[in-house]
Amino acid sequence: MTFHAQSGYTPVVNLLHIWYNNVCKSKAMAAYARIGGTMRESIAQFCTEHQFPLEAQETLLNVYESILKTSAVREIFFRTREEYDQNPQIDYQDKLSSLQKACLEENISPESASLLLFIILVPRLTRYYEQASLPVEICRASMDDLKWKLLECRRVHGIWGSFVSW
Repeated sequence: MTFHAQSGYTPVVNLLHIWYNNVCKSKAMAAYARIGGTMRESIAQFCTEHQFPLEAQETLLNVYESILKTSAVREIFFRTREEYDQNPQIDYQDKLSSLQKACLEENISPESASLLLFIILVPRLTRYYEQASLPVEICRASMDDLKWKLLECRRVHGIWGSFVSW
């Protein structure tokens, strides 16, 4: 998404590319479980705040649990989150593609995992908006876009998730 001069903002490159939080590969499984529980609550809260349908919320939380149980998918998922936290300008297309491929190999919905990745990057993106002095309304509208991606994916593919980049 680009903000044009008429709105009073300079273009923000790669602003909406993915979302946030942090766990690195070298941390023990106990750290994954602890952070996983907290992140699960954050995902549930985001879904509730943005009025995701209850069936979608349940599906996404179940997919999140599957991600936690699958080392290859979990590794990509959290590494991408960590890298985005360090640099919101990362080229995420390759990382998203790797996540989707790993999900297919593990029988996890790549569409649901993609949307979950976007959701867990929200805290960092929110800080990025604040650092760019963007209004809260623009940040909220960007977050609401995930709901429309969710509904579009369900309508087109019958899956709760996202089949397009955000």
